[in-house]
Amino acid sequence: MGEEEDALFRQLMGEVTPLPADDKAPPATARRPRVGRELLPQVATRTQPLHADGTTLRASGVSQQTARQLASGEFRPEREIDLHGQTRDAAMAALDRFLRQAIADGVRCVSVVHGRGLHSESRRAVLKESVLAWLRAGPLSGHILAVAAAKSSAGGASLLLLRQK
Repeated sequence: MGEEEDALFRQLMGEVTPLPADDKAPPATARRPRVGRELLPQVATRTQPLHADGTTLRASGVSQQTARQLASGEFRPEREIDLHGQTRDAAMAALDRFLRQAIADGVRCVSVVHGRGLHSESRRAVLKESVLAWLRAGPLSGHILAVAAAKSSAGGASLLLLRQK
């Protein structure tokens, strides 16, 4: 600091006196933030996106066997959200809220019912495409370990395996 800045600092500090050494607060330690009911960060924790593996998507380090187990129904969904009949924007917002709560609650596997597009004007699975794209690169993609199509009897659903806290 220059001479003028030093003088201004001393003037502003006035009669402030330092704390005695034994009254000082201990230094802050870096802690991993707890995830409770508050919102999760808006950034993905994975640096690489989910990659396609046949009919499944999986994160790096997740075995093909785990993805097959998810696809075959060995992981039972603990929660389900049905996005049928919603607009793309409403469905993505509902999915975001649903997954944030599931992650905060430590849920391991969820089912997302997006439909097959049989009743859409374009006859395309708009919600399914949007959901899968959002899961691959959206703000919570770092929390998704694997995605697999549910068995055909489920009517257009995907099973998601979530990263444990």
